[in-house]
Amino acid sequence: MLKKFIKFWQKPDIVPFKYPDMPLKFLVDQDKFEFTEDYYTPEATIPKGFITDGCSSPRWLQNLYPGYYKYFPAAVTHDYLYATAKYSRAECDMILRNIIRGREQMSFLYWLFMWLGVRVGGASHYDRK
Repeated sequence: MLKKFIKFWQKPDIVPFKYPDMPLKFLVDQDKFEFTEDYYTPEATIPKGFITDGCSSPRWLQNLYPGYYKYFPAAVTHDYLYATAKYSRAECDMILRNIIRGREQMSFLYWLFMWLGVRVGGASHYDRK
């Protein structure tokens, strides 16, 4: 248990990866983004036509965590993993944490609060298939 606790707080060993520009179009009527071609990340291949809202933060938090920011690729990957249920919910959330903490080099407050947010509020968005 102590090893898991310590490992959680350590910076993850993650393969460096520079995200390419995202092939997106904004769907004004839905306030969401749609992929216009396949998008490749080390964690998943997001198919053409996938629709996401980016970071699904409540309106009152969007000044701190806007839907589209530096962590957008991590949020989109997390949305896709939730939609496909290829991993357990806890694994999807840990992948989000690892991307934000390791690859994106986000601050302690960003990754911790984003991780807590998906752990607390993400259950209703996870597709259990």
